[in-house]
Amino acid sequence: MNAKDAYDHAKNVIKGQFPEGEPIIATSPKYAYLYALDVIKGRFPEGEAMIAKDHFYPYWYAKNIIQGRWTEGESSIA
Repeated sequence: MNAKDAYDHAKNVIKGQFPEGEPIIATSPKYAYLYALDVIKGRFPEGEAMIAKDHFYPYWYAKNIIQGRWTEGESSIA
């Protein structure tokens, strides 16, 4: 199972958190962000390190999930 499959399983099959798939989801900035947004509807600490390294998703994570400043992602946003 890859990050997309684990995210899709959580969102469309379980329709909720998928603890067994979270380590896989956390390997992808895109799916870690989407999991936080669509499934958890809040912070996903296990995926934050990967999200923070990306060039695109830290901004959206700060805006839509944190709803404020997120220092961990600022260097990637800059």
